[in-house]
Amino acid sequence: MRTPAVPARYLAILGAVALSAIAPALWAWGQDGHFLVARLAVAALPPDMPKFFTGAAETLVLLNPEPDTWRDSAEGKLSPALRLGHDPDHFFKFELYSPAALPPDRYSFLEDLRQQGKLARQVGMLPYRAMELFQRVRSGFRRWRAATDPGTSDPKMARFIEARIIEDAGLLGHYIADAAMPLHMSVNPNGWTLEENPRGYTRDNTLHRRFETDFVRARIHDGDVKPLLRETTVASDPFASIYSHMRRSHDQMIPLYGMEKLKPFGADNTDPRAVQFVAPRLADAVSTLRDLWYTAWRTSAGIL
Repeated sequence: MRTPAVPARYLAILGAVALSAIAPALWAWGQDGHFLVARLAVAALPPDMPKFFTGAAETLVLLNPEPDTWRDSAEGKLSPALRLGHDPDHFFKFELYSPAALPPDRYSFLEDLRQQGKLARQVGMLPYRAMELFQRVRSGFRRWRAATDPGTSDPKMARFIEARIIEDAGLLGHYIADAAMPLHMSVNPNGWTLEENPRGYTRDNTLHRRFETDFVRARIHDGDVKPLLRETTVASDPFASIYSHMRRSHDQMIPLYGMEKLKPFGADNTDPRAVQFVAPRLADAVSTLRDLWYTAWRTSAGIL
């Protein structure tokens, strides 16, 4: 099959993406933000969530930033497999690919990109990584129900499954947190990358760090985020919920650059409008993660 011609506008964006790909690793929210998302998500779970899950709060918190450690520079010098294999899981560039609904699995997605002359390592794989982890959690809950059922009880297997659920749920939290960070949903991840810049947005390549690490560490607290959480819901279509979560984040990319023009993000930014911008992004991550965990539990028994 002949690959369709790539429009000139796409080539220009693709060039910008290629340049940004050689920049240092960009970690969404930094450790503090990732810890906050997991900590509040566990605390917000409804009381019918299994006790082994809520009792593993510390582990779920520690796992949230874990995938960023796979970008270990020393390991990367030994082999690029781990770093390059997982880097696309952390982002999705809506300017390159934004259908109304995503293809249902990563291989149909890859084929759709191939037909459009695009590459997954440049567009990103975040929604598929997140959905696959969600399904692993739900599958684990289904197995756990059987292992703890009086008629089919297997305590040793139940403990093993619990550990597997916690690990997958903790890793899922990382990607849901990443998806809430607007710079991870754009071709402008660390200063404005595109050649066209009519509004004069910053091209400073410290923006990502100043926004997600320095500012969050200095200015964002649990009390800023917790009141903004949504009511708990069971998602009828978890994959669509993940994609909607990502879209809401991308919608805040231009406002983020606008906020940066008012006063640069960083530890010394005391503008309350900056807190009012960042806290809802983290609250969206907390609410979405809590709902996905709870949805995995409830729907593992077919309960909507």
